[in-house]
Amino acid sequence: MRFFRHLSERSPLIVPTWPARPPPKTVAIGLPSPLKMQWITGVLGGSMSILPNPKHEAFAQALARGLSISAAYVEAGYKPNRGNAHTLAKQNKSIAKRVEEIQAEQLAIHQQVTAEAAANAK
Repeated sequence: MRFFRHLSERSPLIVPTWPARPPPKTVAIGLPSPLKMQWITGVLGGSMSILPNPKHEAFAQALARGLSISAAYVEAGYKPNRGNAHTLAKQNKSIAKRVEEIQAEQLAIHQQVTAEAAANAK
């Protein structure tokens, strides 16, 4: 009685196939259209500056929309970590400046629309 087969008697090796990995998540940072960008730079005097790091830009935009720091951090594409989120928000001055710029842009747009609506109501 033989427990092991001889090498020549082996069946061909069957390698299991794994499903393909899904593509990595991408982050949409919602950049303004060129027409809106021209209007914004006209209103704000060209102070609009997009951050070079796309995740930082997405993080700043989410903060400007009113999300919490932790939620904005995750939406920007980072792994959930409240400590890192707060460190990034508080210590990175360019992100704070960018949030202020976005909020100033939103305020200018709101004031313009309100003024137009008031003018049309008369």
